[in-house]
Amino acid sequence: WGTSMSNSRAGFVPIGDSTTRFTGSITGGYTVKNIYINQPSGINVGLFGYADTTASISQIGVTGLVIGAFNVGALVGTNAGIIANTYSRARVTSGAGSGNVGGLVGVNTGGISLSYSMGLVSVGASPTNTGGFVGNTSIGTVATSYWDTETSNQANGFGAGSVTGLFGGCFDGSCTIAPGANSSNPGVTTLNLTTQANFTGWDFTNVWSINAGTSYPYFKHSVTTSAVSDNTPTYSTVTITSAPANATIQVLVGGSILRTVTANAAGVATIGFALGDLSSGAVVILYV
Repeated sequence: WGTSMSNSRAGFVPIGDSTTRFTGSITGGYTVKNIYINQPSGINVGLFGYADTTASISQIGVTGLVIGAFNVGALVGTNAGIIANTYSRARVTSGAGSGNVGGLVGVNTGGISLSYSMGLVSVGASPTNTGGFVGNTSIGTVATSYWDTETSNQANGFGAGSVTGLFGGCFDGSCTIAPGANSSNPGVTTLNLTTQANFTGWDFTNVWSINAGTSYPYFKHSVTTSAVSDNTPTYSTVTITSAPANATIQVLVGGSILRTVTANAAGVATIGFALGDLSSGAVVILYV
């Protein structure tokens, strides 16, 4: 999700900022794929820029690239609300002197649980508070969550704070980067993130699925979106895969229903966007 020519190539505009915070509740069951945010001097940068104390974010995954300076995470830049059952496979990048940068969340003063991050976290010289999962959680809590030490290239799950429920591991349990002191299992290099039994307390009946030995957890009924360019001359499409069979899907743009489509028996649906349907930085939400 992003913009290619408009918005000074800054990409997707995060949902909420320090002035107008995201205060709602969203339960997805889908992945926002190929998000692109390019704000190298930005503050509160992520799919959600700033989630307020009343915010609730659940069952959302993120892939793509997020670039920012302070309070940067693929899912949320600054979180004061509740996050549960989420993941990030997005790359998070910051330059020299950056602060509070994490794979999933930049700053957490709320609560995060049942989530994981495996995307690369890349920072420049002299960063402050960098973690494979969250940058700074000095006030907030983290429970039963995980990060991949190898794919994130981060030994520590958090840069500042103290948590009791954040565990580092890797795809096959043969980790070359051991979790550091800022984790709940320092030095353990055998936590396999493709083994269901290692995800204690996770709901693999209703929310998550996993292919033993070959995949990280993923949503049982996932909806994956493709990148849409807002300057396509005539027509763009979004393909949804793995929705419930024959599901009715509402497409909301700017809070209004644009159209309704129905998935086929295989859980696949294609949504077309004509010229003028999407404005620069438009937020598109799919409800299944």
